[in-house]
Amino acid sequence: MICAAGLTNPHVYQSVDNPKDVTITFDMADPAKAKAFAASKTLKTTMTKLGVKGKPQMQFLTPAP
Repeated sequence: MICAAGLTNPHVYQSVDNPKDVTITFDMADPAKAKAFAASKTLKTTMTKLGVKGKPQMQFLTPAP
């Protein structure tokens, strides 16, 4: 699912103060595919099944020149 969206090289970080606060970063090959995946019902359903609470914050970044 993640590779099909063009997302690779995942890194998972946990907040020092709140281990339930998690940040996940990926490299992104195609911003349009990544945005479509982020808005997909499949991702929402998967996160619900995994127990994600609240609405995730998603940002799409590019390296600075």
